[in-house]
Amino acid sequence: MSGVCVVTPGEGCSRFRVFGSVFGEDCTKLCRCKSSSEVCINHNGRCPGECAWSYGSFNCQQYNAALFKQVNMTGEKFFPGTGTELKHLTGDKAVDNDLSTDLSRCALAYRFDGMEVLIMTVDMGRLVRVNKITLLGVDHDHPLKSRLQLELDDQVCLQRDLSYAPPQQEDVTCESDMVGRILKLTSFHKMIKLCELQVWECTAGMFGDNCERECLCKDPEEACDRVTGKCHSGCRLAHRQANCQERNVALVRKCQQSSFRPTTGNTPGGFCQYAVDGLRSTSLSFCAETHNSQGVGWIQVDLGINRYVTLVEVLGHHMQCVDGSWGPECQYSCNCKDNKEVCHKVTGACQSDCPPGFMGTSCQEACSKDRYGINCGFDCPSCTTDGIESYPCDAKSGACQNCTLNSDRMTCRSKCEEGQFGRDCWVTCNCKDDKDCHEVTGVCRTGCKEGWYGDNCQMEDVAREPDVTIFDNTRGHLAYLKDGKLNGSCFTLRGKVIIRITLVKVTYINRVVFFLPKPRNAESHGELFSITIDNKECGDKFKLLKEREDVICDKHSKGIEIIFRGDGSTVDICEVQVYECARYMWGKDCKHQCNCAISTDECNRNNGTCDGHCDPRFRGAACQIQNMALQKPTRQSSLFYHDESQSLQYSFHAVDGNDDPSAGHCAVTQSLGESWWEVDLLSHVFINRITIVGQKYSTCYTGITARATDRQIDGGQEGCG
Repeated sequence: MSGVCVVTPGEGCSRFRVFGSVFGEDCTKLCRCKSSSEVCINHNGRCPGECAWSYGSFNCQQYNAALFKQVNMTGEKFFPGTGTELKHLTGDKAVDNDLSTDLSRCALAYRFDGMEVLIMTVDMGRLVRVNKITLLGVDHDHPLKSRLQLELDDQVCLQRDLSYAPPQQEDVTCESDMVGRILKLTSFHKMIKLCELQVWECTAGMFGDNCERECLCKDPEEACDRVTGKCHSGCRLAHRQANCQERNVALVRKCQQSSFRPTTGNTPGGFCQYAVDGLRSTSLSFCAETHNSQGVGWIQVDLGINRYVTLVEVLGHHMQCVDGSWGPECQYSCNCKDNKEVCHKVTGACQSDCPPGFMGTSCQEACSKDRYGINCGFDCPSCTTDGIESYPCDAKSGACQNCTLNSDRMTCRSKCEEGQFGRDCWVTCNCKDDKDCHEVTGVCRTGCKEGWYGDNCQMEDVAREPDVTIFDNTRGHLAYLKDGKLNGSCFTLRGKVIIRITLVKVTYINRVVFFLPKPRNAESHGELFSITIDNKECGDKFKLLKEREDVICDKHSKGIEIIFRGDGSTVDICEVQVYECARYMWGKDCKHQCNCAISTDECNRNNGTCDGHCDPRFRGAACQIQNMALQKPTRQSSLFYHDESQSLQYSFHAVDGNDDPSAGHCAVTQSLGESWWEVDLLSHVFINRITIVGQKYSTCYTGITARATDRQIDGGQEGCG
């Protein structure tokens, strides 16, 4: 017999004299009740009253990771038209646990002229696996339509249109399992009115949509997947299935039998206790057996209470292990890359290979701290902070563990220095205060410094430079059109007047912006205007109707002289701005970073093309197509030894970034039947194209087929290396 005492979940907690403070199968999950005198339910942790401060859900096992964290909002800090400063309606009002929907106790920001969106960011100070996000809006707010986007460390959690913004309460679940530190809320409406923003994560040892289910891992120190409940160490005694939620309720329960086989020699009697001892051995010495001379035999198990039974499973003498288990006593669970695969019932071997983080014939051996990936086939990156390499990497993804908060989680190296952001920290921030510059996107939490515009402050008004001249064909120099006063001195354009703007150097012109004193009626002012840059059209003809009109030039607009022409109508213009993307940025809104090979190689700021080559991680006309296979886990059908280079042609040679087709730098299989090569991209990606570089002087190949997961995406290709 096993000698293990198993009880109904939570029923033994009271015996430890901590009744009310813990719950769960092993009485290790902490109750989170508001009052320390309250008694939570033993099996699920539910409190009779309210949850403790910062906890939520029906069983109080969700923790609000955003509470009292640093919040920054872009936008105007004054009531429009009143000049009243919104000192008391700051971003911290959205994370203070005050659930009042009175506007005076909420966060509020307006979108000022020149801003296309409003942005709120919450820095939670550490990596958080988000279970759910709750948005609480202003009570009795006017219905309106707005598009809202939520991102976690630049991973899009949600993007959709809402019929009201923000809703009085909206619970958001990300479309996939996400871990991150910075939560970014982008509103495409004219204001943000948010009374509370709560970012919920499950407490340790809990998982599920509302953190209502308990992790049941074999290793008590392991935290299961907080979405699926899966355990890498396998399930604890009496549990099974992928999330360990199927429980053997017959384990070590009282039993009776019609008769039993008596003890003979070294073989013990076939007592019914052997059938409920949890040992899945098929040896006769560990099986229950009735005496064959007693007619019909039976075994009865008392389950203790009424239970909802979903499956009754019988394992007989010398029968095979059930699907999903293996070993001499069927005591091990399969651990395959394809979690639906039934492994070999004797050896535990998997046809689909081991999952990332494990190796060995039966995939039970975890990677050492300096290896990761499928079959532990990759070296961990250099996880270095302050010159000390003491941080192991994640055995599945290769991400560094236990890094300091202000460091990159893939390398533990410090992030960009103050005033820099983006890939390889090439791009300069243009914030009022560089400390408020987001190290990935460049978004400024306190707005842009003078002369810079856009969400990330990467559009510069080059017309404001002192040597820039603005003339018309009747009055001469119009300096007040670039004085920064959007509603100051205005110029009345009458008839076929031409405005000529001469810049100080040849410029990649992103757009020309006109500011009018007030909107114009489209029915009575339908005239068209045009802009040319060095005698080339900037774009289509346009109308001037709104207080701010952005005329976006096409991707090839570059020059030094801008000419604006009317067709004989009358219009007042107060300010003219000419925007150019900052160095290393390009695109319609200057949000794309150049991906050229070296930092001194600037790209075309309108279309992203590089004068030289693309960075090895990218390709395409604008170097925006990223090689998602680079340095990812690979495997192949066989291994080839190359006599000339005296080296093995490993599968990872095909994703090492070296496209040299000579011997020793390619993945090569032996010519034994059907050959294959595989790369694990580690996440779902939208595949644009697949490029194969063959080995120099290799034989021709025929019938190449490419598959994504189990779907064919290309086939029948032929060619030579």
